[in-house]
Amino acid sequence: MKHLYYRFPPGIGLFLSISIAVLIGLIGCSQEEVAEPFEPRTSHADYIEGLEQMDLADTALGRRWISASADVMNEPVEIELPFREQLFFDPAAPDAAGYEFAGRRGRSIRISISYDQTSEPRFFADLFRVEDEGEKLQLIASYDREDKTLVFEPQRDNRYILRLQPELLRGGRYTLAIEENPVLAFPVEGKGMRDIYSFFGDSRDGGRRKHEGVDIFSARNTPVLSASEGIVRRVGTRDLGGKIVLVRDEKRGLNYYYAHLEEQYVESGQRVSPGDPLGGMGNTGNAISTPPHLHFGIYGDRWRALDPWDYLEPGLGPPAELPLDEYPLESYMRTAREVGTGLGSGKPAGTVVRIVAAGTDGLRVRLPGVQGPSQAAELGYEDIELLEQPLEADSPMRMAENTYLYSAPASHGEAVAELSDSAELTLLGVNGSFYYVETRQGLRGWLPQG
Repeated sequence: MKHLYYRFPPGIGLFLSISIAVLIGLIGCSQEEVAEPFEPRTSHADYIEGLEQMDLADTALGRRWISASADVMNEPVEIELPFREQLFFDPAAPDAAGYEFAGRRGRSIRISISYDQTSEPRFFADLFRVEDEGEKLQLIASYDREDKTLVFEPQRDNRYILRLQPELLRGGRYTLAIEENPVLAFPVEGKGMRDIYSFFGDSRDGGRRKHEGVDIFSARNTPVLSASEGIVRRVGTRDLGGKIVLVRDEKRGLNYYYAHLEEQYVESGQRVSPGDPLGGMGNTGNAISTPPHLHFGIYGDRWRALDPWDYLEPGLGPPAELPLDEYPLESYMRTAREVGTGLGSGKPAGTVVRIVAAGTDGLRVRLPGVQGPSQAAELGYEDIELLEQPLEADSPMRMAENTYLYSAPASHGEAVAELSDSAELTLLGVNGSFYYVETRQGLRGWLPQG
């Protein structure tokens, strides 16, 4: 999916100091709601303005840094939650990472970023909501460096993009973890989603109305619990709901309706927390002919009924751990089969690649010397192998004439050693017209073919 990068307008209050890197702080995280028509700035936007004022935006590194921040917004990696990835940023090669995922109303999404640097890293992590069919990206939250998290609750089902980018000339290894969970606690003690037997939107009264909630069944007087923080707004009796409790969630602007209670334990005006008993389950009101159950409803603005399912359904848990010991970042490995996607036209087995990220479902790799998100290929762990064994059975190979061993697979690469025609070499991989080899002394480098 492609999107246009939306840059926020210039603001005031710029502070920029430059040593080896340009240093600037990050703003704290906020909820998704953004006041209109105000469009918040990020430290990232201030940082770009600072580069321009310091005449660094037009340097080669400055241009690459700004370009990388836009590229990942246009071509983010699409991911599914929960998600974990460890990635490496080379301080000498400005880069960024972008991730696009679906967010659902009723869910709480927690984004955690950790790092293994000994000194405090300097980076930007901003979350955007995709709007206008991808024509605009609206900032909704930024990473809180003190809490090391970014938490938000989507106000509607939508697509979101997270951009992660170190400051200029900074890098290192980062671990990103994104987890999704319901915003509400389950409202019946000892029960779960399997105990819901009547769903939102089901027909009622011969089709004359729709069910505006879910029915959770259990034994009479099973404790009915508050699903969130809130204030009890009403304790009373209604024709359809029987004995009811209504709780107002001021934080989210929602009302929670608990109906068919046998008993009510709270009073109007009382503040409650998740798990506090509100009453005992029953079958009062129009449920007199059914087994005891709780009718749980959620109402938003203008008492619009919302489906409680996403607000209650448990998350899938934390993202899986990564086999990082076997797949060290920034190391050379080689393909175990022919691949093409993201690496250009078909690359044969044995093609040397550089691992830039190790994720829940696989690896992202690039060819040596290549930069940019569009140049990364997504491969499974089974598609990659270590450079421990020779690529061909007839290794070691011998040089036909004296030549040089290079640091990169390019004719303009730096020569790291001169090889004699008697040098014994082990072939480890290939890249285009270059071999990746190892000498008997353990020195590795690139050798032109032919």
